[in-house]
Amino acid sequence: MGIFTFIIRLVSKYFLIAIGIACLAVLLNRARTFLRKPKCPTYGGFTHPDFEDVKQAYVQNILSGFDKGSSFAIYRNGEALVDLWGGCASEDIGKPWNKDTISQAWSVTKGVTAILLATLVDKGRLNVHEKVSHYWPEFAQNGKENITVGKLLSHRAGLSHLERAISLREYRDNWTTVEKLMAKQEPLRELDKKSFYHALTWGMYADALVRKLDVKHRNASQYFQEEIADKLEGLDFYIGLPRDFYDRSTRCSYITVWDVYAELFLQSDRWAVIPDLLKYMGFLQRANHAFHFIHNPWIMEDSELRSIGLPSSHGFGNARSVAKLFDFLANNGTVKGITLLSSEVTALLLKFRDAQSIYVPFLASSLGMMQDGVRRDVVGHRGFGGQVAYADVKRGFAVGYITNYKETSGMSEDPRVTNILDVFYRCLDKLNMDQ
Repeated sequence: MGIFTFIIRLVSKYFLIAIGIACLAVLLNRARTFLRKPKCPTYGGFTHPDFEDVKQAYVQNILSGFDKGSSFAIYRNGEALVDLWGGCASEDIGKPWNKDTISQAWSVTKGVTAILLATLVDKGRLNVHEKVSHYWPEFAQNGKENITVGKLLSHRAGLSHLERAISLREYRDNWTTVEKLMAKQEPLRELDKKSFYHALTWGMYADALVRKLDVKHRNASQYFQEEIADKLEGLDFYIGLPRDFYDRSTRCSYITVWDVYAELFLQSDRWAVIPDLLKYMGFLQRANHAFHFIHNPWIMEDSELRSIGLPSSHGFGNARSVAKLFDFLANNGTVKGITLLSSEVTALLLKFRDAQSIYVPFLASSLGMMQDGVRRDVVGHRGFGGQVAYADVKRGFAVGYITNYKETSGMSEDPRVTNILDVFYRCLDKLNMDQ
């Protein structure tokens, strides 16, 4: 037996042992959740009379403890159809969610940043068909010379990792060093022409492009706040949580990467991706080591780390704010006479390219927006632990769901959301039949 084969077998053996332990932990946690009474059986909000059944479904989730803390909203052409919140914002002190509670949206932030990038396309500063090196000459090294903006932002550039891990403070304080690290990064050639989710680095490269293209050289956090959020009244979303708003934000219950892996083994409909998981485990581990916090998400309770505007994951808001924003996608870029995006650029966000995806099945547009794998006329982005933001472009409404209680279905259907949405679609179908 060769040494390489021996190492592979050894790693596989202990990986499967770790997965087994994680599966047991997930099952025990499910049992504990089922048996435990909710600590904050409170709720509030608004529901249009036509969708009262949606409120009842959400309230049942909260009162039963199935959903321990969240906000949920649906907007259509600027009008709230559903705007609800409930459960615990901080379980330790029994603090309930309220109208102004905000929580970390994780990769929903990518969808928000994709809209930000689309505004730069509208202004003629960004072309998805252009090479990245056209805007960032130093990028053209180590095999990246021909990578286009569209290829990079649709997770097809093989740049899901960094040669060394960095901290959030380094990302904030040493941008010149971080930018050089990204510019020198060699892509994974084994992933050529395949989609491999750039969980952490996507936002870094997006941030670099924003800094290059903005005439004021603002970072993505500043640009979003000044050019989008401040101009859309009531958009309570931030890339990097302002320190003054920390008391408004939730305390979170986290899961680990191992919990996510374990869930794959517990869901038979996801077993098809396990061969990819094993084959590309090395790539996954490298991608997850880009930042130190990914293996210790509990450090994200720190107000300083929450304030750092990483566009991959550090968005903070509530369901109302993301539903309001994605409502523009659902309505061709314009809501109530306010145009955020031209119809041409909105269409670009919704145009998807087929590519073989590894581990997580998805289709991404050239600006990074995702297509829902179940409802093909639905576009947006999911986030770690169950966060959801999407636009139903066929029916003209947008959905937001933000929770501080992480579950393992971040890149698939989360039952806390789907059971409410099923009720909503039934109400919608009934209204259409009655008209």
